[in-house]
Amino acid sequence: MHQIKPEEIVGVAGKLSDAESMMALKDLLNKMGSNNIFCEGNGMHPNADLRSGYIMNTGISGLEKADAFLLVGTQPRVEAAMVNARIRKTVKATNAKVGYVGPAADFNYDHQHLGTDPKTLVEIAEGRHPFSSALKNAKNPVIIVGAGNNNVVRPDWNGLNVLLLNGAQAAALDLGLVPESDKCIESAKFVYLMGADDVSLDKLPDDAFVVYQGHHGDRGVYRANVILPASAFTEKEGIYENTEGCAQITLPAVPTVGDARDDWKIIRALSEVAGVGFTL
Repeated sequence: MHQIKPEEIVGVAGKLSDAESMMALKDLLNKMGSNNIFCEGNGMHPNADLRSGYIMNTGISGLEKADAFLLVGTQPRVEAAMVNARIRKTVKATNAKVGYVGPAADFNYDHQHLGTDPKTLVEIAEGRHPFSSALKNAKNPVIIVGAGNNNVVRPDWNGLNVLLLNGAQAAALDLGLVPESDKCIESAKFVYLMGADDVSLDKLPDDAFVVYQGHHGDRGVYRANVILPASAFTEKEGIYENTEGCAQITLPAVPTVGDARDDWKIIRALSEVAGVGFTL
């Protein structure tokens, strides 16, 4: 690692990485002079400046206060069962209106399929769509991944929500896992994959050295030069953050198998070997 330029070192956290392990990986790369670290699912251009831009601001329980919903390109019944249950409960109890923009989907409550393309969102935002009046007249309108209007965000109510699909995404953005360059994979000479199984390495240079740290291995493990066995989330204690930004602590359900270790312990030991030791 010391023989490689800092900007050529890249770290990728997997979709199920715990917060402390992501922090450890970020600290290690920062000690090596690199800021190129990101989390699967968040991509290369995440908006991490304002927390309200990537979490569920209403809160899951707060959805029961809503009287109009606009769902854009999301299917809560498949992607977030708890969120869907709250929406369904509210619709059944108050007859709240639900508008949906996206491909045909199966919802278990009454809704209006407004359209499938961005033009529909433009019409809603400009007040030219019939559903615009439902949002405008609602006391507590909620938008889950979509465009807003003047009534959605107020001092006493924030109804603009982003529904994150993976367990590591919210914590990764809170911890600042945002790459310095969106071309970092293309120019990387050293890549550290921590439980990252779905990241595309098609543009990674052939001479790049890849470390895979994980528990089952998928696309990333076949490209790895070194494989470090790590505990699965069911085998360790860890801190995660849900889509509304609340911290959740997990406890091991089964013992760790073989030589596997917790992700953060592996990274801490590696930092000592690399001569850039740090404490957690």
